[in-house]
Amino acid sequence: MQDATTKTTVTLKGTVVQLVMVNPHALIIFDVNDGGKTTRWTAEMGGPQQLIKQFGWSPSTVKAGMPITLIGRVVKSGDPS
Repeated sequence: MQDATTKTTVTLKGTVVQLVMVNPHALIIFDVNDGGKTTRWTAEMGGPQQLIKQFGWSPSTVKAGMPITLIGRVVKSGDPS
């Protein structure tokens, strides 16, 4: 099976729209404003139980409107969602 992500990491700064705590992976949906154009991105993380048990997260840890910086890899297609 081929890895569906690129090997290079990117840093994105934006504003949280929503934290979705669902199995098998929690998601952060956020907007990135780049020169007046806003793009909605979705970041996939570990499962909700991992975030809760290992990192102490709760559904209110990340709230809509919060500024956020994410570092990660994008899918090979470059699609933000």
